[in-house]
Amino acid sequence: MTFDPNSAVSANEHIDVTDALLRFGAGVDDGDRQLLATAFTGDAVVDFGPCGRKMGLDFSLMKGGETIIGFLGTTARTQTTSHFVTNARVHVEGHEANLRALVDATHRPKQDPSRHCRMMNWYQVNLVKDQTFWRMRHVVIDNLWFTGDPKILLER
Repeated sequence: MTFDPNSAVSANEHIDVTDALLRFGAGVDDGDRQLLATAFTGDAVVDFGPCGRKMGLDFSLMKGGETIIGFLGTTARTQTTSHFVTNARVHVEGHEANLRALVDATHRPKQDPSRHCRMMNWYQVNLVKDQTFWRMRHVVIDNLWFTGDPKILLER
């Protein structure tokens, strides 16, 4: 399914689809693995490569909900983070949706909060709807700009 910026979606569809990205951000920020699990499908793929390359970092594709949740759970234990989602655009066709949004993310190591990495990233997300939620199946993250030390993202 391609993203059609001119397609109309209901306010409820827009909120419900965007909520998957909000659950992701809140799950990381709150260290809530159960909430994170509601954001992804079991076979989810997250591609942080485009973002990482712009910051001089090399990230492998993360495949599988458990792998993604494990990585993000470690981040939540070692860093204080904040995620803000804005400019969400949604396209829905049946039980599939595409979402494009800006996410402002700040990471600070808990052991040295004087350091930080702040990023403004475009998230391109493909989602599927199950009986309960829209869940992210494929996520590509691309960096618009960043400040601070991006190596913080690699620290565990």
